[in-house]
Amino acid sequence: MSAVSVKYTRELRQRFGYAATWIPTSEVRLGDVGRLHRYEFERVAALADFGVQFERRESPATSSLNYNSEHGVSFTVKASGEVPPLGSGLADADAGIIVSFGATGSIALQASGCVTASIANQHELAKQILARFETDEWDDDYVVVTEVVQAGTATILISDSNDGSVVLKASSGMQLGPLSLAAAGVELRVSHSRNIGTQIVAEGGLTPLFRAHGVRRRWLRPPELTRRGTSPPSVPPAGAGVIFDEVDYEDFA
Repeated sequence: MSAVSVKYTRELRQRFGYAATWIPTSEVRLGDVGRLHRYEFERVAALADFGVQFERRESPATSSLNYNSEHGVSFTVKASGEVPPLGSGLADADAGIIVSFGATGSIALQASGCVTASIANQHELAKQILARFETDEWDDDYVVVTEVVQAGTATILISDSNDGSVVLKASSGMQLGPLSLAAAGVELRVSHSRNIGTQIVAEGGLTPLFRAHGVRRRWLRPPELTRRGTSPPSVPPAGAGVIFDEVDYEDFA
């Protein structure tokens, strides 16, 4: 666990209401089973390995994600023919974007062409997982990925200091703006970077966000599928009931 992973996953959870994949290039698939350990998802199996089948439900709409740490990120857009900012390394003819960071761990995330996919019948999933839990086939700390946000293209930058920066140079003729870091058809490459700990530029096939469910204990009530709510007691009494509920890194911190 690092301070960066904690800050990154907490900020994105607060902004989007989803768990954030760390490391951002890690592959997370619908139906993956694993543990939320040290602010990372550690895959151990898939639902099929437990004899659990599911149908995939995919949203027909696409969306974009945009997040910048508050007071920590600024953008300078340079058009072709403009005088380049001092020290940028860009030539007059270049078009580019300079992303500057004012705090350690500041995040700039943009993703385009995002599609959300989820397990269609989560009530049936809950019944099957709880049945396996009762027969000791499902560990207390296992979680299953029940929803993923898949990005067509994503750029994720995280500063390693309070003066980090990235200079991104565009292909000739590109029209750029502050939201061009992951825009479709925009070709960017890193021309220069300083004090950047995580640098993912225009990558495809990422799953930056996901939701997971796991078994949680509560006071004497029958098992059911619920949304994440009041935390259960840390040491449940004998005979306490269990639920299949949405969980996050903080539940296992």
